[in-house]
Amino acid sequence: MQDRPKFSFVIPAYNRAESLPRAVASVLAQTEKDIELIVVDEASTDGTQEYLATLRDPRVRVVGRRPDSVPRRLGVAVARNLGLHAARADIVTFFDSDDVCRPNYVASHLAAYADDPDLVCVACSALMHFPDRSAYSTVPDATLPPRVFEWAVITDLFPIFAPATSLRREHAVAIGGFNDAMSLAEDREILVRLAPRGSIRLISDVLWDKSWTPGGLSHLGAKAGPQHMILMEQCPTYRARFPKVASYCTTRILVADIKRGLWGAFWRDLRAFRKAGLLEGGPLRWWNNHREVRRYRRNMRKPGALASIVDPPQRWD
Repeated sequence: MQDRPKFSFVIPAYNRAESLPRAVASVLAQTEKDIELIVVDEASTDGTQEYLATLRDPRVRVVGRRPDSVPRRLGVAVARNLGLHAARADIVTFFDSDDVCRPNYVASHLAAYADDPDLVCVACSALMHFPDRSAYSTVPDATLPPRVFEWAVITDLFPIFAPATSLRREHAVAIGGFNDAMSLAEDREILVRLAPRGSIRLISDVLWDKSWTPGGLSHLGAKAGPQHMILMEQCPTYRARFPKVASYCTTRILVADIKRGLWGAFWRDLRAFRKAGLLEGGPLRWWNNHREVRRYRRNMRKPGALASIVDPPQRWD
C-alpha cells in the first residue's frame, strides 16, 4: 500500500458508540484496500473514545478534540472540514456514523474518476432505512457537465446526501470545504460551489445504506426552517437567478412542517420567510410556483430525462 491512499473516508462522531462500529466495519471491508478512515471525534463521553482506542488497523486515524476537552458538538461542517484537511487521498467522501458502505463503494467511485479526468464529483444510489420501512433512493446513470450539474443541484433533480458523493479533495479544499454556518443542506451548498469546476458522474448502483438513528446528523425536525434561511443566504444564486425554485424550496419546508404536525415551527417559518422576501406575492402565487417546479422535477425523473439536458436555463423567474 502506498503512503498516500487512493481514497479517504471521513466520519464525524459525538457519542455514537452504538452505531459507529458498524460504519467503521463497512469501511474496512472494502474490496479496494488502499483507503484510509478518519474519524473526527468531538470529545465523546459515551464510550466512543474507548471503542476507537481498540482499533488496530493502521488505516484508521482519529482527529478532533482532545479527550480532556469540554464535550460539545463542533457542528457537522466543522467536523467534516477537519477530516477534509487531514485526508491524504485525492478522493474523499463524508459518511455519518449510522451509514454503511457496501463492499464495492470505493472501487466503483474510483473507476468513474479513472474513466473521466474532468469529474470533480461522483454520486451513487442508496437504500434508506426508516423506522417503519426501507426505500431506495436512486440516481440515473449519467454524466452531467458543469452547468447541468449546477442546475440539477439547485433544482434538486437527484437525491443529495454527503455519503452518496465523493469529491476530488483539491477542489473541495480550494472552495473552502463545507460551510460551517450550516447543519442542514450543507452537502447541497458545497455542490453548488463545486459544480462550476467540473462534471459529476451519477452511478445507479446502490453502494451504501442510510439508517435514521436517534442523535444522528439527519435529524433536524423543527430546525429545518432556520437552516433553509441560511441556505438561501449562503447561496444567492437561488434568489438572484432562480426565484421560482427558491419559492418552491421554501414552500416545501412549510409543507413538511404541516405533515409533521409542527404548527409552532410552521407559523414561525412562515413569518420569517415572508420577512426575508422568500415568499413574494400571495398564497396563489406560492402555490403556482410550487406546482410548476414540482411538475418539472417529476418530468425529470423519467428515464433519460436528466441526461438529456444540454442547455439549462440561465434564469427561472
